[in-house]
Amino acid sequence: MQHSTFLKANELIDPVSQFRHVPAIIVHGRYDILCPVEGTVKSAEAWPEAKLVIVVDAGHSARESGIRRHLLEATHQFRTLGD
Repeated sequence: MQHSTFLKANELIDPVSQFRHVPAIIVHGRYDILCPVEGTVKSAEAWPEAKLVIVVDAGHSARESGIRRHLLEATHQFRTLGD
């Protein structure tokens, strides 16, 4: 991600307007060296309706306790959307 791998410039940001109405929680580890936090912040700025959670003691893996905890919390929040 840091070196633009296979994505074109703004390829993930440009279409946000098409789904801004969809509830979202963006969870990102502060020490993620594969996907720097700056990209996530840019995504959150383009999607202000989404809740941004920066996990201060985590990196990239969903197996890290902080990331896992926030993903589970997000999942539980979305369970009640259809009620």
